[in-house]
Amino acid sequence: MLLRRLTPSCAILCALVLNSCAQRSLLPPAEVLHRAALASSTLRSATYTATADIAFGEKSSAVGGHLSLDGRLQDGGKQTQFHLIVTAHLGNGDAMHDVNADADVIVASPTEIYLRVNSVSVHPPLPAFSLDALNAFKDKWVRLPAAARPDGASTLTPDPGVLRAQSEVVTVTRDRGIESIDGHRAYHYDVSLDREKLLGFLRTSAAARSAAFDEANARSFVSAFDASGELWIDADRFFVDAVSWAIAPSAASAKTHPFSITVRAALGDHNAAPPVSPPSSAESLSPDVNVPTLEGENLSSASNPSSGSLDLVPPVMPNAPSPPMGSSSASSSPRSF
Repeated sequence: MLLRRLTPSCAILCALVLNSCAQRSLLPPAEVLHRAALASSTLRSATYTATADIAFGEKSSAVGGHLSLDGRLQDGGKQTQFHLIVTAHLGNGDAMHDVNADADVIVASPTEIYLRVNSVSVHPPLPAFSLDALNAFKDKWVRLPAAARPDGASTLTPDPGVLRAQSEVVTVTRDRGIESIDGHRAYHYDVSLDREKLLGFLRTSAAARSAAFDEANARSFVSAFDASGELWIDADRFFVDAVSWAIAPSAASAKTHPFSITVRAALGDHNAAPPVSPPSSAESLSPDVNVPTLEGENLSSASNPSSGSLDLVPPVMPNAPSPPMGSSSASSSPRSF
């Protein structure tokens, strides 16, 4: 009789214990990050959603806004296609201007870039930001000259090089264990950017490109900001499922270079994403047409601290050459934040 009474309780206790054990991290963070870096080198395609909230400067020189992307990448990030929505504000003296834009971008190759502007507005009108050139893009696909590539948007794309960097330049500050996300298990970590690891990554990237590396300039750059965030890494295939970063100036540079960047990205359909499809017909844009951008001097100057090129987001990663690509199984669809 006693055994019969204890059996249900024991069963419940065992279930709780087994469930608790199942949620624990099965591998140490260092090993998971190492495997994530290797997995990123096999990533040929993925779908993704990404958002960024960016603010630079103060008062009359303030530049800020919200960007959202929904797209896919192919050929190890060499091709990408995404829908971009921008809501921004620009300080101009005593006036503040609201900028709203909705566009589609396709990068079929470094010299084959297409843009379609669905809508764009600036209120009140800003003399230095003419919308006349954008009439060439309105509601139709236009092929851009290679020099007009919209890098400010493309740096948000979480391609394999950027994902590999996420795994190699961070320090895990908290291991949150394994979570169930979209029907599969994922390691969840709180992380911070490791400056020395980032410098090492930059040196290696510059060497791989046979480019000169300015150690002093790069060290000064990485010391100007702090970055912390979260990583979700698939527990079976070790692909990066999602990443979130908050970037702010370090204490030494906060007064002279105020800025704030928050980036979030979620990936899915690893190595099983739909193809990138260039438009069947598109007009070629003359190289003489001036394409206005929202990047501004702050963004441009911050993205090149040394001879090696750097993407400001996410979080501050170099345009490292893509490692050799392979193949792997598919994953679930991307998650939205």
